[in-house]
Amino acid sequence: MKPQLLLPLLWASWLLGTLAEGKGCNRTTSEGHAGAEVVPGERGSLLNVSVSDQGRPDSLFLSWDEPDGGALGYTLAIYMLEPEVLLQNGSAGLNATSFQFQGLVPGATYSIEVTAALACAEASSQRVSGQTSPAPVHNLSLSSDGSPLALRASWMDAPGQKDGYRLVLYHLDSQGAVRNESVPGAISTFLFDGLLAGSEYALRISTLAGARQASTSTHQWTGKQSEWAAAASQSGAMCQ
Repeated sequence: MKPQLLLPLLWASWLLGTLAEGKGCNRTTSEGHAGAEVVPGERGSLLNVSVSDQGRPDSLFLSWDEPDGGALGYTLAIYMLEPEVLLQNGSAGLNATSFQFQGLVPGATYSIEVTAALACAEASSQRVSGQTSPAPVHNLSLSSDGSPLALRASWMDAPGQKDGYRLVLYHLDSQGAVRNESVPGAISTFLFDGLLAGSEYALRISTLAGARQASTSTHQWTGKQSEWAAAASQSGAMCQ
């Protein structure tokens, strides 16, 4: 076992022993069985641990059901996957049924263990996985790209883990999607051409991470064909 993985186990063992002493449990020992043994409780399935991000890409919120007969306290540990590395641990007191881990990476998947300290140094544990929401892009913009028939989208890269972006362009007059594009996460600009002059378009860009996504949007008009023709004609006359 890796050294860093011993910490939550030792912490849980210490808490269980301390709380058990406070409850007056039998601490006698016998040969071959020194001290109190941390025995997996039969009520582990009743914790019903659930994980959500509550709309925050850097946090995971845990909630659980209190075991039958109550719990003396809880220890919690969150691990990064592949490779498994302990990132944070924490504790929650008597009658607690929730806990929040903060400072996490957007779009990442974590493994979380919740251990309930029961009477007489028994423990009820449950391990679950949870994924933070990906972060949306920043500074999204649409601008003309030298033509009344085109719009260029640009944005600042979303922080955290992601699989890529999905771009959906809508023509607002018809209220229909006219383009649906997927691009890698390293891309931060995209040109939409073949559009209608003098029309308003809306763009929604979604950061994708597994089955999760986070979106932001903006809108812009393409130029009018007559205005571009007049500008081109004037520019040509000046060059003569």
